[in-house]
Amino acid sequence: MSSLIVDGVSKSFGDVIAVDHVSLEVPEGKRLVLLGPSGCGKSTTLRMIAGLERLDAGKIAMGDRDWLDVSPAARNVAMVFQTPTLYPHMRVAENLAFALRGQRIDRREIAMRIDEVARWMGIADLVDRYPATLSGGQQSRVAFARAIVKRPSLLLLDEPLGGLDTPLRWELQNEWLQWHRRFPVTTVQVTHDQREAMIMADAVAVMRDGKIVQTGTPSELYQRPVNRFVAGFLGSPGMNFAAARITDGWLDCGGVKMLKSDAIDLSSQNLTAADVAIGVRPESICIESVQRAADSADAHGSDDDRVVLSAKVFEMRMLGYQWLVGVVWQENRWWILSRDRDGIEIGDDVKMRFLRTDMRCFFE
Repeated sequence: MSSLIVDGVSKSFGDVIAVDHVSLEVPEGKRLVLLGPSGCGKSTTLRMIAGLERLDAGKIAMGDRDWLDVSPAARNVAMVFQTPTLYPHMRVAENLAFALRGQRIDRREIAMRIDEVARWMGIADLVDRYPATLSGGQQSRVAFARAIVKRPSLLLLDEPLGGLDTPLRWELQNEWLQWHRRFPVTTVQVTHDQREAMIMADAVAVMRDGKIVQTGTPSELYQRPVNRFVAGFLGSPGMNFAAARITDGWLDCGGVKMLKSDAIDLSSQNLTAADVAIGVRPESICIESVQRAADSADAHGSDDDRVVLSAKVFEMRMLGYQWLVGVVWQENRWWILSRDRDGIEIGDDVKMRFLRTDMRCFFE
């Protein structure tokens, strides 16, 4: 195995720029997830890596080998698509064996690999059945098994779990991660599901309009997004935002002093009033009824590190162990994730509290 290097690749379809000078590096044995909304260039990038789309510019290499003139069949790449592309006239065992043909592997080795992968993927009892007799989840397991039985140098996953129900998707995600720990193959996965990206990735590359916006570990992207797009795309729901301006040494949101300006790095910023926004994650906010907030004022004190805002509830949704509370503060609609409902109803006046250190500032 070797590291995958994608260097400045571009691809256009007529006047439409699908991928615009994308550069990535996936270390040997690691998992990179391309994350972004539909139409941002994720799948086109994946198809260029596989050799299914020609590059307009840039290069792709695996280790020291430039793949410019290497055919897809010679790249030792396995690819799994959202819709399992199984051969309907072949039994499951034949589908798995077909992936090994042309590799000059003897029959005993083929049988051993099929048996090993079938047991690992939980399809050992399906090897004599045809694809049409399998459920969607079973077909997805077979598609994964057919990819990994090749022991490829590079595994490409194009939203392979997108069509499955949530419990089955969770189950397959865990099985795939367990397999990857045992056989760490360099992997690039495409998804628009940020939760799946956070679970499956060693590193995430967020794409927008054909470009890479930010690359980093799931934790880095979630805690230190470079702009509002990344902050709003990651999270369920994403980060809450409000416009702000620098006034009298403070970052001011509609008359509320949010953060001292000397706590913000302004050295490289050319600011106007419209350039600044603050962001707060829904889970960083505590919510209380106005009465309870008054009763507990002494407990909270007047800590300069804490922001307290008045808002009105417009939505309440139960998410099992959490409540999703929608509030209006000034002209901003914010979402809060709370462990307790605490008697709050739609239409109630409430207090929101969060630490200034939980805020992020964006200049754009």
